[in-house]
Parts: sequence; C-alpha cells; structure tokens
Amino acid sequence: AFALPLFALYIFIQPDYRILKKWPKRVLPCQGYNNELVKCLKDLRARREDVTKHIQEEEEMKAKIQNDLRVLTERLARVNESLARKIASRNEYDRAIQETEVAYAKILDSSQTLLHVLKRESVNLTKKKQSAD
Repeated sequence: AFALPLFALYIFIQPDYRILKKWPKRVLPCQGYNNELVKCLKDLRARREDVTKHIQEEEEMKAKIQNDLRVLTERLARVNESLARKIASRNEYDRAIQETEVAYAKILDSSQTLLHVLKRESVNLTKKKQSAD
C-alpha cells in the first residue's frame, strides 16, 4: 500500500499546481488518484446524507410512536379507573342481591312455619268446636 503523509493528502485534494510542478514526474500520476479520492469523498458524503435522512425519518417515527404510546397509556389508565368503579359497583349489587336472597329465604321459612302453625291451630279449633257441639 502506498501511504501518503497528511500534508500530501491535502495537496491532492486541494491541488496547488505550483507545488505539483516542483514534485518529481512520478508524483504527477497521483492527480488521477486525487480525482478518484474526490469522487469517493463525494460518494461518502452522499451516503452520509442518505443515512442522515433515514435517521431523521426514524426520529420522527420514534416521536410519533412515543406520542401514541403516551396517548394509549393515558387511555388505558382511564379505562382501568372506569373498570375498577364498575367492578366495585357490581360487587355492591352482588352483596345486595345476596342479602336480599337470604332475607327472602328467611321470609319463606317463616311463612311456611306460620302456615303450618295456622293449619295446626285451625285443626285444633275445629276439634274443640266439634267437641263443644
């Protein structure tokens, strides 16, 4: 590999023909290398600009996704709060229904007992009336 000192690289990129005239004739073909180097640098800069463009696009996409995530997170929090309130309300309904069913079962039991007592007393009264006649 042919290694050039840094100052020589600068001369090839920004040629000063007065300096080149002082160089030996074997260095003059390096002007072709200079042209190739300038072309490669242009290509590298174009690629860099392309990457920069993609970076900007992805940063914009990232910002949009972060905003969407923030909006969805807030929405999720609201839904969770609403869900918690509705579950608490449902639990209250369940408690009220259970208490009502227990009370209703007691009423039915009491009604059956009352009916049984009433029938027994009715039979007893009928027997007393018949023995009194």
